[in-house]
Amino acid sequence: DPRQAFHSDTFSHHSSERALTSHTTTETRRSDSDSSMDMLSSFAMPPLMPGSEKTVETGPRASEESSLPLKLAATPNRLPVATSSGGTVASAFSLTTDKVATPVRLKADLEDFSLKEEENSSTAMPLTMHKPTSEPVTRPLEAGVSTLETRETDEVMVIESSETDDITRITTDLAKLTVKQELRTYQKELLDKVNKSEVNGHNAVICAPTGSGKTLVGASHCADVITKARATSADAELKECIYFVVPTVHLVDQQAKYIRETIINCRVGQISGNQTEATTLCEQMRINDVVVMTPAILVNALKERDSEAKLSDVSLLVLDECHHTEKDHPYMQIMNFYLNEKYENTGSKGKLPRVLGMTATLGVGSVSTQRDAESHVLTLLANLDSTELLQVTENCDELYEYVPHPDTTLLSVGKRPIDDPFFLETGKIMTDLQRKAGMTEKPYEHGSHEFETVINQHRVSLEEMGDHEALFHVNMLITYNRGLQVYHHMRKEEMLDFLQREFSKRNAKPESDSKLVVMMKNALELNTDQLQKLKTVRSECNPKVEALKKFLLAEFIKSKKAKGIVFVKTREFTTDIVKWIREDLELSPLVNPRRLVGGGGESRDHMSKPEQLMAIRTFAEGNCNLLVATTIGEEGLDIPECNFVIRYETVTSEVAEVQARGRARVRLQSSRFVEIVTRGSANEEHARANKYREQLMNEACHVVTRMHKTELLNEITKRQMERLKKLGQRARQLQAKRWSNKASDAQLVCKFCGVRMCHGTDILRVETYHVVTGDCLAAKMRVDHQSHSPSADHGKVGTIYCKSCGGYWGVMKKFGNGRELPSLKCKSIRFIVAGESKFIPKQWKDVPFAVQEGTEDDL
Repeated sequence: DPRQAFHSDTFSHHSSERALTSHTTTETRRSDSDSSMDMLSSFAMPPLMPGSEKTVETGPRASEESSLPLKLAATPNRLPVATSSGGTVASAFSLTTDKVATPVRLKADLEDFSLKEEENSSTAMPLTMHKPTSEPVTRPLEAGVSTLETRETDEVMVIESSETDDITRITTDLAKLTVKQELRTYQKELLDKVNKSEVNGHNAVICAPTGSGKTLVGASHCADVITKARATSADAELKECIYFVVPTVHLVDQQAKYIRETIINCRVGQISGNQTEATTLCEQMRINDVVVMTPAILVNALKERDSEAKLSDVSLLVLDECHHTEKDHPYMQIMNFYLNEKYENTGSKGKLPRVLGMTATLGVGSVSTQRDAESHVLTLLANLDSTELLQVTENCDELYEYVPHPDTTLLSVGKRPIDDPFFLETGKIMTDLQRKAGMTEKPYEHGSHEFETVINQHRVSLEEMGDHEALFHVNMLITYNRGLQVYHHMRKEEMLDFLQREFSKRNAKPESDSKLVVMMKNALELNTDQLQKLKTVRSECNPKVEALKKFLLAEFIKSKKAKGIVFVKTREFTTDIVKWIREDLELSPLVNPRRLVGGGGESRDHMSKPEQLMAIRTFAEGNCNLLVATTIGEEGLDIPECNFVIRYETVTSEVAEVQARGRARVRLQSSRFVEIVTRGSANEEHARANKYREQLMNEACHVVTRMHKTELLNEITKRQMERLKKLGQRARQLQAKRWSNKASDAQLVCKFCGVRMCHGTDILRVETYHVVTGDCLAAKMRVDHQSHSPSADHGKVGTIYCKSCGGYWGVMKKFGNGRELPSLKCKSIRFIVAGESKFIPKQWKDVPFAVQEGTEDDL
């Protein structure tokens, strides 16, 4: 019985609920220095025994009427509002009493005021507005609430009142935050549990299915926290601001808009890596009640030595999609600062904010036993410093009614025949490249992910040896292997298009007559001839493409109003599937597909923020009935309801599967979630393992929520101690490694061809960028200014390549002072220290010397 199963387990068929927004943004840009030494060096060895649980002081809520006489005080630099007494009141008010001054932050713009009127009351204050050029606009919000707007910022709105008490009543009402949307019973249950954890001084994690309204619960709790703080504190330095952190840039606009529309009288700011305005986090905090941001913003602010941003300055830290709080994710870096403050700076322990995590699924990682799953959940709670795992337990019937639970199918399809002529001919080319690259064995099938892993291992060894000719053939081999992956998933035509695009990129880049470059050009010409021959080779039909076609035809013939999403692994696959559908005679009359991919990166297949917005809007309005998306659409983005979701040969973690399945959510209709994989492949095995891991997660959550509080606290404390100890050891090791080498002894060379680039002393870290300050790269690099838009990519004005071999080096960054400097990608560089030791670190934090730090003033 599905309802009985629903009662016994935590839901796994879900992902995050979001409010539909008209603004989507480019994928979040994580800097290479997110885990820099600046953060790690702050962690010392933890004490043997942890401190006691932190407590949060709370007080009674504000009453409807204040017992003290209040009057409005003017605030400079705000739009004035004239009163009947002849004075003026700024649009951002301060409440003052005859005894204690209590600044209360309210909406900064008149257009956002919400004045709550008393129904059927003869004493309600009459409002008369006198405006020189335009009339006010009244915008209804809910019963008894209206908003007064002014369209000209240089106009004066006059509020006349015959009674001082009326002004007191309006000011008191403005100090309250009202949640516009009515909560369902199960949402009230979750909110009550969150509020109870606050009273007990505990951090909490909400784990509830997709479509259940976790964001509404979180926003309602934010409103309660701010209202309580305004009503109970007379401290002039009241820390009522809330940090609302979301994992991607896309979600910043979406969640900020949702909170503005949900909480009346709440001032909401937002800041993310793609903003061009130099708005600091501290400025946002001073003028807003809630600041929505990406985790990288907060991490970078906490790293800065002279930054005013401190965790102790906020009352609540909300981490949306908190299952990311592990390993070196920016969420984990934030909590590293938090835990360091908790255990090392014991004097500030009581000032730390409460933490509220929200997620649809906690996941269990790669574990395979129940004990390991429980350990994973406990570790995640320890990372979030939370002792409360909150789930719906009393109103499951109502929850079951609202959350999506689509029919799920794992469709395994056979491979192409092993004697496929096209596959065999491509294999001959790859075998020749293996020989030239020094690879004598073929342990795995051509075109497999396992074979690419072996190639990459060989490439690393060639990079360390500096064998650039063999390295070129290895890179060609990787290109063909990825081409065969396209062939396994699509048709021959898409593979040939992919290879043609890749070879065209390489032909266009080299600008040198060196022996290496001449060899590269000759090899590319040879491969062009081979491509022409491949076009004439017969190819068998792809069973997976036929299975996808059959499913799409069935869905769109059944209902002309059907809408769906196809998730694929790479951006190239989105282009291939859209092209195939538009060329197919049976599908093209029924299906109107659109791509949805992220932004950034060196690929030109990315989509800008306006393009992403247009794709989602087109899908919502019905002008497009099929989105072909990468993982950008799996988590967080508020994509409209659809009838089916297909994961086409893209199997990742059980968390990602739950997120993707949650996209299939059509109320009052049946929806479907289908995974199409190759029979007998690693993807099929992984997909079946994910189903098992979901069960492990549900059982682990069930066990953890029933643990005795003392036992749970001991387990969490033990894991926190272990983590802080590892961080301290890692910091000391990295510090010793860096100070053992001087920047002047380090030389940077191109990883792809060995061209000497610059010295370690030429590198300066400015913000999150590692730029070359001199002119040493001017004659060695080529800049492609067409690949970036400054407005869309936060000052990135181009992509830089090695002029000798065409290897990707990084981007051109334009700073606020107008200077354009090359910012290098660490993965594209080989570091030679003292003429002998060679390093190819993945991130700048791992380079074998201390990088000089500076500001824009040093450029």
